[in-house]
Amino acid sequence: IRGKSKTNILKEKDIKDSDLKILEIELSRIKGYHKIFRTNKFLVYINEYHIDLILLCNYYGMLTGNENDEYWQFNSDSEKNAIINPICELEKIKENLVKKTGINKIRMYILLGSNTRLNVKISKINVIRRNNAYFTLSKRNEKKKYTQNEVDLMYKKIKM
Repeated sequence: IRGKSKTNILKEKDIKDSDLKILEIELSRIKGYHKIFRTNKFLVYINEYHIDLILLCNYYGMLTGNENDEYWQFNSDSEKNAIINPICELEKIKENLVKKTGINKIRMYILLGSNTRLNVKISKINVIRRNNAYFTLSKRNEKKKYTQNEVDLMYKKIKM
């Protein structure tokens, strides 16, 4: 981000990573068989019911733009910066997961940090907050789709 020192940027990165670590710990406590794959930017939660792709969007300020724009505006205090549209990022990650697993039905979420405000109408992606992520992702209103072996196989393919 323009105008910030390397120290501030590293702190923001650490905050992002810690939010995903906390979510990973919470998801690991959900009953049932599952696997979790995490990077410093996104998390894939695979269980016997569905596959969830969660992208962290943790900025200190307001995000504005249109759902289909390539870039969104990030406003914090007096700074204005462009960021890549998180929906575009999610769709690219999903495309890669589909190629690796052969599974097309992947639920996608944008996980907003507690200091992120969103001024964008979004219809094709679920937006969740850190404080309700566990509740939202632990819901199981359907029958099991995958066996434990299938979950393991998808996890191995994603890790490659």
